[in-house]
Amino acid sequence: MHNLILEMKTRNAIAKAFSKLCDGGYIRILTEDNIILSELKLSKVAFKDPSKGVLIANDIEMDIAVRNSGKASKYEIYMQDGKTKILTGTVGLLNTNSDLELPTLDLVEGSQLQIESYKHIVSK
Repeated sequence: MHNLILEMKTRNAIAKAFSKLCDGGYIRILTEDNIILSELKLSKVAFKDPSKGVLIANDIEMDIAVRNSGKASKYEIYMQDGKTKILTGTVGLLNTNSDLELPTLDLVEGSQLQIESYKHIVSK
């Protein structure tokens, strides 16, 4: 049986390292079949300083023209180079406890998409 518990100082250090990787990076929203629906730019400093293992994103640039129509299923975060993937997570509707929550999963080509808020939690 394993029962590893990260101390708060460790969780915050991991969160800070993750945050640095994300600085100036991108969030790509994809379908289940890996079709890119939208790409949004993270701020030059992607997240505020961590608190209790939680990172809150600074402003995320709006996608003024969604690339393709389709149903959002997952998202990926890339470093500033746009090639190095950092993380993959699930996309769901608001208040569904998904990794990234959107007001709609059905994105329409040419429409705008704004992520109002995003947080990343380093688990205990």
